[in-house]
Amino acid sequence: MTPECADLPSYADGELEPTRLPGFETHLVGCADCQRGLVDLLQLSALGEEAAASARRRGLAKVLPFRRPPVAVMALAAALLLSVVTGASLWRGWAGGGDDELWLARAPSRLLEARVSRPEADRFRPYDVVRAPSAPVPTPPLTALGALERRGDQRGIAVAYLVRRQPAQAKPYLPAEDASAEAQVDRSAAALLEDDPVEALERADRALGARPGYAPALWNRALALKGMGLSKTAADAFDQVAALNESGWSQEARERAQRLRADYDQRDADWRALEESCRKLAAEGTPIPAEQLRALPGPSRRCFYEGVRRATSRERVQALVPMAQTLDAVAGDHALAGYAQRIAARDFGKRRPLVEAYASFVAGTMPQAEVGPLLDRLRAAGETDLLLGALLHLPSLGDRMGEYVRLVAETGDPWFQLQAEEQQAVAELAKGQVPPAVERLQKALARCQGASLGSVCLGLERRLSYAFTSSSQLVPAREHARKALADARREGEWIHEFGTLLALGQIARLERRLPLTRAYLEEGMYHAEGNCPQVTWIQTNLALAYWEDFQVAATRRTLNAGHGCAPAADLVRMGLWADLSRRDPRPEDGLELEKLLKALRAGPGLGPGERAEAQQYEGRFQIERDRSTGQALLRQAIATAAAAPEGEPHAQKTRAYAYTALLMDAGKRGEMEQALALFAEELGALVPAECALGVTVDDERTLAVAKGPGGQVVGHYDAGRRAPLSGADGLVPDELRQALRGCAAVQVVARPPLAGLPNLLPPEVAWSYRLSRGPAAAAPARASKRLLVTSTQPPPSLHLAPLVAPAAPAGPEWTVLRGESATPARVLEAMKGATEIQIHAHGLVDPDRSTASFIALSPDAKGEFALTARDLERVRLEGRPVVLLAACYSAKTERELHQSQGLAAAFVQAGARVVLAATQEIPDQAAPDFFDRVLERIRQGQPAATALRDERTAWVARGGGRWVDQVLLFD
Repeated sequence: MTPECADLPSYADGELEPTRLPGFETHLVGCADCQRGLVDLLQLSALGEEAAASARRRGLAKVLPFRRPPVAVMALAAALLLSVVTGASLWRGWAGGGDDELWLARAPSRLLEARVSRPEADRFRPYDVVRAPSAPVPTPPLTALGALERRGDQRGIAVAYLVRRQPAQAKPYLPAEDASAEAQVDRSAAALLEDDPVEALERADRALGARPGYAPALWNRALALKGMGLSKTAADAFDQVAALNESGWSQEARERAQRLRADYDQRDADWRALEESCRKLAAEGTPIPAEQLRALPGPSRRCFYEGVRRATSRERVQALVPMAQTLDAVAGDHALAGYAQRIAARDFGKRRPLVEAYASFVAGTMPQAEVGPLLDRLRAAGETDLLLGALLHLPSLGDRMGEYVRLVAETGDPWFQLQAEEQQAVAELAKGQVPPAVERLQKALARCQGASLGSVCLGLERRLSYAFTSSSQLVPAREHARKALADARREGEWIHEFGTLLALGQIARLERRLPLTRAYLEEGMYHAEGNCPQVTWIQTNLALAYWEDFQVAATRRTLNAGHGCAPAADLVRMGLWADLSRRDPRPEDGLELEKLLKALRAGPGLGPGERAEAQQYEGRFQIERDRSTGQALLRQAIATAAAAPEGEPHAQKTRAYAYTALLMDAGKRGEMEQALALFAEELGALVPAECALGVTVDDERTLAVAKGPGGQVVGHYDAGRRAPLSGADGLVPDELRQALRGCAAVQVVARPPLAGLPNLLPPEVAWSYRLSRGPAAAAPARASKRLLVTSTQPPPSLHLAPLVAPAAPAGPEWTVLRGESATPARVLEAMKGATEIQIHAHGLVDPDRSTASFIALSPDAKGEFALTARDLERVRLEGRPVVLLAACYSAKTERELHQSQGLAAAFVQAGARVVLAATQEIPDQAAPDFFDRVLERIRQGQPAATALRDERTAWVARGGGRWVDQVLLFD
């Protein structure tokens, strides 16, 4: 080897000094050792890149550092070696004829179904489905890649890999900061290759937002919708491509749209044919054809039960035995044949009049007064299957639940047993008992494994999704809904498919994912065609999604799209019209609102919470036109909500929204003293004499009111926001921050969804979030009783490293729970009388549990380890403790518009005097020392807000780091 060989590693890494580069390349041509060494380095690099990519695909949090040689070096090295082998001169640069090879432009067909941004690579060729994933794909020419990298054409490199179906290699060349339509299209293509149609849809929609009518984005959007199984909306999207009249692409788009519609129409026709067969079965006793039974066993089974109940003779029941045997063969049991034989043995002289009465009840022609006596007659006659069917047709089982469960148990039929579990879960959810309902549904679903029970298991899946949605656990809600949708399509359950589309649309709206919301709800609109209540529900929720995305024109357009249906009595729709009339006033708004009010008042009786909500929306509308009338309506709504049962959801929203309207009205008119009084009134507190800040938002409007150390009030009202709120920036203008400068401590009333935002005020200000209603909690006159929770042992599956434990305290006032003893139940019990609570543990945000954070403790015998805000609802902290949550993300809250939910808020509502919590990660080594210093200041009598501020200032001055700025105080 020669001295020049020492430059090989630097050359391979692309770090060789430019002045030495020509000399080394000349040396490389004649040095066999360097040539072999370069090949080895490139091979090692490729192995390292594959290992890193594999680790990322497996979701590993960290991989070993890996450095990939620049593409240009790899290309040049390959060219140099090639020149050595062939005796050719050194490569002089890539030019001419390379485009075709780089973009595979001469190939008779394209490998990539999606479209890309590079026009040279987006030439139309027929799509050739790759049937063998392992089939070799030609690699991009390295010389051409090197030229692209030298020109800084990262996206070009990405496209070269995408046309070869290599998304993992392409994605590093698509930087996140590139928000152009072209970059979004290429990312959508990569997502389609990775079988992620949801990501592809969102990327394509972003591309269209930046460049409306962009053909590759429209194409990829259509493919994404097709991949999600949304046939009609995908066909519509392909129609948009076809309308562009692009050579080749438009024809393929028309063909794809035709196939998608044909598939949808066939499934629709199959369902309608089964519905007609079910009608004939119930009305005439005509058995469902065997081919329909085998194709759609789930819905056919539901029809079979009704057919037997409606049979008026033994012969009609016996004629259904072959049908029962066919369905039993699918399910793998004998439940239906046994049922038919038992009913055939009944005395139809006595049963027939009851069957006819039952049929009248199911058809809805029986007077309501006769329903109770019918149930009594069925009980007395022992016709338990008719009684069971009648109970299932009641609007609510209510106090008949016990009887229903007993009748189901007597059938021994798994179909009814699982249906009974769902009905009991429905009753639990109606009472707000979400955890037991979830547990019940999960156990019932476990029994569906390996069973062929069709719609009853689909019902459980959908109900579980709803349960998670109702408790803001949107990730599991989405996953269960997606599974229900896939199962519904496989089973041919058209009604369940429709219901699940609506559920997924609602979940996506709650997640603020407009492209997904549109996709699911627009597909659902095709299912709902002709059904006005369903059409109106979809239309209203789609309009709400547009409103939440600040798309005012789209909101109005969607509400006005009548689809042949009259305005429905809908509170959400009423709220949208009230808000539209503020941001985009039109003369007809009042008429629309009046129509809805009349429809609501003429409909079924509204509960007190719903009446309050209607009053509140009317008040929101009127306050922009007739202030005194609007204020009176809003005050009336607050009073009506106060009379509703505690926890009634409409009442909770009404109170919050009514105060929002009153606050914004005061701010708009410059009545900042009145606004501050409204902040205090809502909280149930006195107006502070000084050093207070109130902040609230409502769509485009922001109001902040500060009261300085001398009692002077300064306010700021703004109605100029044009995008959804993303953080604290701009909420409190400098003028208000200056007004608070001389305060010893500032109490901040930040209404939902603002409570828990970091950086609302500068770190040099002592401030706290005021959460609780009523007067501020005072320290109780009792002996100190302190609780320390440390050294917890979360499940190994979480892969959480052990934390540094704080110094072991001494003294009789301390209770220490550590290790296996630190379970949620023991911690909750030990909290009750404590005057100080310290929890040193991992804080996590797990969407499977909530969008707020939870604390990972040690698991109990049942495996429960998470301490959540919901767990604290049943605890009363009698010692009015100071609570330290030394856990990452412990200040994270669910930002609903009418309430703040999270650990800090839950501790305050349970009785905590103050809570210290962090919005982000906190350092393990330093955190115990910092928090101990803050607590010591509080123990010595320093107010909590100034204790936090002073120690934070001292900590930063000592070089401890600025992580302490995101530690917040709640009281």
